[in-house]
Amino acid sequence: MLCDTIGETDREREYLGMLRENKVDGIIIGSHLLETDDYLKANLPIVSIDMDFGPEIINISSNHEKGGEIAAETLIENGCKNVVQIMGNRKVKTTSHRRHEVFQHVMEENNCNCITLELESREFSTDAYRNIANRLFCSEVKIDGVFAVDTIAARVIQAAHERGINIPGELKIIGYDGTDIADLTYPKLTTIQQSYRDISNSIVETLCAIIDGESPNARNVYHDVTLIKGGTTL
Repeated sequence: MLCDTIGETDREREYLGMLRENKVDGIIIGSHLLETDDYLKANLPIVSIDMDFGPEIINISSNHEKGGEIAAETLIENGCKNVVQIMGNRKVKTTSHRRHEVFQHVMEENNCNCITLELESREFSTDAYRNIANRLFCSEVKIDGVFAVDTIAARVIQAAHERGINIPGELKIIGYDGTDIADLTYPKLTTIQQSYRDISNSIVETLCAIIDGESPNARNVYHDVTLIKGGTTL
């Protein structure tokens, strides 16, 4: 069963109750709205994606800290001094925020100005991404680097082209996710690629093991990320 909460806490709680009543074998959590106790009350095998509920529930995700570090170091190596990173809303409890914390830390350690733009909690439409991209070029500070997920990074490339900004001459851009979108932009997007196949296999194998009564070796499983170089960096 696939349950879409549409970002609503009540809807998530209703689905959780329905799954419990229908006696499913296990649950994979891909949203991050309810508290840990809500899930523990379900008394079912549970695995979460990109969410640290504590020692009771296993979390499987990418190594976001490494991803943020690689992105920052790459922009620094490209000579960037004034960068913008675009991140999800901090109210959403996800371990993926760690990449932005590390990114900013590395930037500041290297005396680079790092501005963080935070999305609204439900800001996921293409129009919203276009507005965000346009906002980058309204500031008095001339930015020379951008770090954002692939979908937003693609909009930044488009907005830069519309303003005659040369990529990567004047502006360097790094995406995050490593989706097919990175291959469709011009120039091709430099991106931090997550290993979705490894993550998916790990989630299913872990949940099946718990259902079979096995005790997992680790409570947090982090899969490696890879820098895929494109034409938006030197």
